[in-house]
Amino acid sequence: MLISSVKHRMLGQVHFTVSGLTLEKLLNIACQHDIPLYQVERTAYTGIRAKVSALHYKKLQRLLPEGHYKMIRQAVTGTAGLTFILRKRYALLVGLLLCIAVLLTGSQRIWMVSVQGASTVSTQLIEDEMQKYQLLTWKNDIDSKLEAAEKSLLKDIPELSWVSLSVRGVVLHVYVKEKPAETESVPRDTPADIIATKDAVIEQVTVLQGTAAVKKGQTVAKGQTLISGQLVFSDVPYRYISAQGVVKAKVWYYDTVVEELTMQTTERTGRSCFVRTMNFLGKEIVLEGKNTFSKSEFEEYSTTMTSLGLPLEVTNRTYYELRSKTVTVSEEDAIAEAERKILDKIQQDIPDDAVFNDRQTTVEKQDDGKLKVTMYVETIEKIGFYKELQ
Repeated sequence: MLISSVKHRMLGQVHFTVSGLTLEKLLNIACQHDIPLYQVERTAYTGIRAKVSALHYKKLQRLLPEGHYKMIRQAVTGTAGLTFILRKRYALLVGLLLCIAVLLTGSQRIWMVSVQGASTVSTQLIEDEMQKYQLLTWKNDIDSKLEAAEKSLLKDIPELSWVSLSVRGVVLHVYVKEKPAETESVPRDTPADIIATKDAVIEQVTVLQGTAAVKKGQTVAKGQTLISGQLVFSDVPYRYISAQGVVKAKVWYYDTVVEELTMQTTERTGRSCFVRTMNFLGKEIVLEGKNTFSKSEFEEYSTTMTSLGLPLEVTNRTYYELRSKTVTVSEEDAIAEAERKILDKIQQDIPDDAVFNDRQTTVEKQDDGKLKVTMYVETIEKIGFYKELQ
């Protein structure tokens, strides 16, 4: 019973009205011949409104006594409704069939590449490799092509340790795992010194092999020897080895930022508009709406059909109109923003294993009212680098 009801609803329903006397007799006729009626509503003493399966509409018409009832079709929904609309619109029908054919044909081809797991290796490089392996093509014999591409990708990009390729719908998913960053190798068999990688003040010297060339509190310059690989007796080198040890030092970083005490920002005006677009095979088609605002921001959500094998994505965007606004910033907030900018910049040069030891900020108010903020950051970090003895 449930399956039959679902089938009739999928095929379509006819919305109709009936006028006449003894409407109860009409309902009895429908019941006797197993014709289900949906959402029956009495609109007047002599009229009702209801829905019936498109398969049963004509049958119900034939069963009603001639001349007793006036039955009017209001609307047709579902597959039957679509057929009713297209029955004389041949160009639209042909266009719809062509569209379905294009979608079905397109679903048999790989159109897009999705790369996951890459951080240091460029995703563009991996996508280019997929093009080189000719994987963005028809899905014929795709399993053997994927297996060969996995081996080739590991060979062509040595930074990768693991690769897995799979196809879902029209998307080729590339899952990769990168090799861990190689630590600096210690030349144990080759004579070498440990030299300074940057200007600093020595904080700690731990010698495991070789001769310490500096001591705590000493200022060193970039390239200066910290631990020597030369073993000296009576001022004469008698043996050359690979120096081993750890040298930690104080290193300073600084930068300057000029901050204004007034800034331009934006706020929403309260007006919004809605735009719906469809992305088909890389081409965006506007389905509904238009953004008429000169300055705006938007929120969006997308529905993709790639998992179903169709290269189709529908995007709904709500645009919010923005207007400019001048805001006065307090000196405290301006200094805090300057410090944040400086930290973001200098942290790119600070090693991950460095320890922040001290921080100082100087502020100078300029004649134009702007604040000149300079920050000094002191770290304690390892500054040793192995350099082969010549």
